[in-house]
Amino acid sequence: MSVVAVLVAALGVVATPSGASAAPLMSGEFFAPSSFFNTPVPADATVAPDSSTWVHLLNSDPRVVGMSLNDDAWTVPVYRAPAGTPTATVAIKNGNAHITVPYQSSYRPSPDSDAHLAIIDQSTGCDYEFQSFDPSTMSAIAEATYHAFTGSGGHVAGPGHSGGELSYLGGLITPQDVSSGVIGHALRFATSDNSPTFVYPATRSDGTTAGGLPEGIRVRLNPDVNLASLHLTPFQLMVARALQTYGAYDADDASGFALYAESTVDGSTYSQAVSGLPKSLISDLQFLAQPASGAQLDRTTDTTCQQPH
Repeated sequence: MSVVAVLVAALGVVATPSGASAAPLMSGEFFAPSSFFNTPVPADATVAPDSSTWVHLLNSDPRVVGMSLNDDAWTVPVYRAPAGTPTATVAIKNGNAHITVPYQSSYRPSPDSDAHLAIIDQSTGCDYEFQSFDPSTMSAIAEATYHAFTGSGGHVAGPGHSGGELSYLGGLITPQDVSSGVIGHALRFATSDNSPTFVYPATRSDGTTAGGLPEGIRVRLNPDVNLASLHLTPFQLMVARALQTYGAYDADDASGFALYAESTVDGSTYSQAVSGLPKSLISDLQFLAQPASGAQLDRTTDTTCQQPH
């Protein structure tokens, strides 16, 4: 993290969606330096009272075979649309609405039933995220709009394009992260053991497990774990270090325990082999007590980006 970013975080300045701005065409960095996704776990962070209960829940769930990594299906392709990209109108079914966004016929959603798709308008910094996007009918079940470079990555509660109303881009491991050798942000994760409750920065939940993890909860890998002794691959070591330094946010429901990397469906390639982390490390997770509020959340009433109407 840069000196400026550290000062911003220390002063408690929050990300703001106003005044969207563009970023370099192939930037792998998302959201403002002050975003909760881009700030390290505080030195005085406290472990949540139910942390050991949730760790036990994950360890005893046969669906959780490790910290898997979604890097093709069950994650999101990200298309960066330069100025001058043609536009197209997409019908949004859960709101009986439409939205017009930059679009090329080559854009494809993730090859799974979620059919996620993210389009960043590089001229404005507006990020349009779709669930169940169907290019044959130019429709989607849901959509949410974010400020990809100036916002926080959180969104007010709505009809729901993702479990906790956190951006698909938030916590996404990118090819740029892997090429640099350092993941300088928090990660995104999903589990099969989420509860119907949520905590900041989430604003809703699609979980169903009574007593499970509240969506939005932040988790970290115990910083006392000696990663050098675990015989991890270079990529796994990179991920584990990010989990110790920045942690990860519970963003959605899943069929196990999953971390997220940018989908290779959009043409992304990684400079080394990517993979998840072994299940043994779940015992070293620490779920953290969350602050009550703090970030400026993107809203459907924001007129600086396109919104369904």
